[in-house]
Amino acid sequence: MMSKKNINTILKIIYLVCFLFFGLYSCKSKKMTPKSLGSSGINVKIELQTKDIIGCEIKLQSLDLKTVYWSDTLRKNKQLINLNLPIKQGFYKLGFNGKYPYNKRLSGWMHDIILYLENNKTYQVFAGDDQTILYNHSKVRSNSETQIDLSLFQDAYVFKFDSLKKELKKKEDFSDTLFNSNSKNYDQSWALYLKEKDYLQKKFPVQFIRKFAIEHPNSIISPFKLVEVWDIQENYDLYKSIYDSLSTEIKWNEYAILFKQKLDAIKYLAYGNHTPMVVGKGLHNEDFIYDYSKNKFTLLEFWASWCKPCRDEHPELVEIYNEYHQLGFDILSISLDDKKELWEKAIEKDQLIWKNHFSDLKSFSKSENAIRFNIAFVPQNYLINSEGEIVTQNIELGDLKKFLSRLR
Repeated sequence: MMSKKNINTILKIIYLVCFLFFGLYSCKSKKMTPKSLGSSGINVKIELQTKDIIGCEIKLQSLDLKTVYWSDTLRKNKQLINLNLPIKQGFYKLGFNGKYPYNKRLSGWMHDIILYLENNKTYQVFAGDDQTILYNHSKVRSNSETQIDLSLFQDAYVFKFDSLKKELKKKEDFSDTLFNSNSKNYDQSWALYLKEKDYLQKKFPVQFIRKFAIEHPNSIISPFKLVEVWDIQENYDLYKSIYDSLSTEIKWNEYAILFKQKLDAIKYLAYGNHTPMVVGKGLHNEDFIYDYSKNKFTLLEFWASWCKPCRDEHPELVEIYNEYHQLGFDILSISLDDKKELWEKAIEKDQLIWKNHFSDLKSFSKSENAIRFNIAFVPQNYLINSEGEIVTQNIELGDLKKFLSRLR
């Protein structure tokens, strides 16, 4: 049998052959050159092959979606874009924002494809129609070695995920059959379905990333994906060994450094440990000063003005604060905004009446608070007791109400 290393080598050769074949063919098509965005940085060619989404807006953006480097509208199903961008090589998002032509009541759809852009490289994006993009069935071919690795990761992930999803759908249909027939086995079948659904949504993604990183210690994709995992706290020793196995060269990569910082932070985030110090200033530029002993419990809320799920939770969070503050409950909000005016407006609009608001006003990926508290997404929270110790993490607001009811 061939080794995994030889199989990956053959797959890379196939990717390059596909790129060269389609690349030569695409040279015959008419080129469209958008307005240049600068004379320095990198030059890339992106060929988009789509279907029935003409009029869809496309954007090249930073990973946090806060910076748009280039945007245009699709004018045909096969479109070649030459870009001179004032950016460094690295990971970016190619965003699609379209509308449903047959249902005007729906606002539309949005999806992103991650690209690793390098100078003088070419990228062929086979995006298909709106459903193809939304279900992650898009393909990217390139003469960039890193993009090839990224495409191999994405293709393998989607293939495995879709296979598990099909099996899960069969179990759901079977449970529905038992329910309709009033079978005694329905509860057991439905419980098994829910367990496997939870696995697919939560555990499978991180397990896939871990497996890839173990098998690819020399790939930049490994630390790039490891930064996304949410279960470092539960599997610290495993992730520490994965980091240690990364090649020396890869450990110097910015994502490997960030992942190491997360690992270091986890040491201090175990339940029962004292809470790390919050970094940054308050709304009036005051230093962070907070005494956990003045309250029985304090919720550290991590959020951002641009985070819709965070903002959607605020009315209920305000209600909980009003109900339990006098009984010894407080909220300490830590924003991951990098623009103070947006942070201030969101606090005012959402009527966040507690006085403890802090931020280091750095982007999500660079925020010291995000690193110290292992914040991979928002909203997230920590519940702290009067000793300044971590009681639990990411408690649902409904469960928080039940927990705080003991204060009565």
